[in-house]
Amino acid sequence: SDEPPPLSTAAQLSAGAFAAFAAWVVGYPADVIKTRCQMEGGAATVSEAAAVIYAQGGLPAFYNGLTLKLLRAVPASAAGFFVYEYVMAVIARQRARLENRQ
Repeated sequence: SDEPPPLSTAAQLSAGAFAAFAAWVVGYPADVIKTRCQMEGGAATVSEAAAVIYAQGGLPAFYNGLTLKLLRAVPASAAGFFVYEYVMAVIARQRARLENRQ
């Protein structure tokens, strides 16, 4: 068949971990800005929030707290991707068994 070989457990875990890492590193500054806008007495606009954050700590201020977020999100995403792939493989095997009975 044209099916690619299944990924190893390490590859599945790595794929999930990398996806979470990349998503959070790219999206975290927007999350920091959003949180600043939602705070009581926070910025009225996104651009105002970004300007205040930058003035208070420069570019690194947009990543305050990212390490803790990654410590939670990366393992959770790795496990979630692995479980998803495992369940999909079980379903595919069951489906193939049922189709072979007919």
